[in-house]
Amino acid sequence: MTTIDTGGTSTDAVIQDTEGRLTIGKVTVVTNSDGQVFAPKSALGGQAGALGASWLVEEDSHEKRIAGFGVHEIRKGQALRGTANGGGGFGSPTKRDTALVLQDVLEGCETVECALGVYWVALTGDAQAGTLAVDHIRTAKLRSASSN
Repeated sequence: MTTIDTGGTSTDAVIQDTEGRLTIGKVTVVTNSDGQVFAPKSALGGQAGALGASWLVEEDSHEKRIAGFGVHEIRKGQALRGTANGGGGFGSPTKRDTALVLQDVLEGCETVECALGVYWVALTGDAQAGTLAVDHIRTAKLRSASSN
């Protein structure tokens, strides 16, 4: 399972991407995945959550989008991949506590790029080396420029 990012920012609604590949024979699978047509709503300036999606993945990695609700026959070598939708955000992402954004990045729920592009939190250092931290001066400049 892979964590992608949160759907609606300023929430703890993490999007998960899962894939299961069939190694023998064939199987009939029923997919039941909500949130693929209408994105989860947000509140108080938050962003809408991300849509979910389902794919049939061929052995050569070619992907075909399939319905979130349906019956599918999967053959040896094929895989089903699904992305669960994230929840809608609550409040403006640019007002989120910078320490919480950093924590989300360190826990793999957000990316460094998302911290900067969505939350306007500049990070410095390296997560692998254990030196990732909030660049408070750059973050303050980003956030104050946005309010003008």
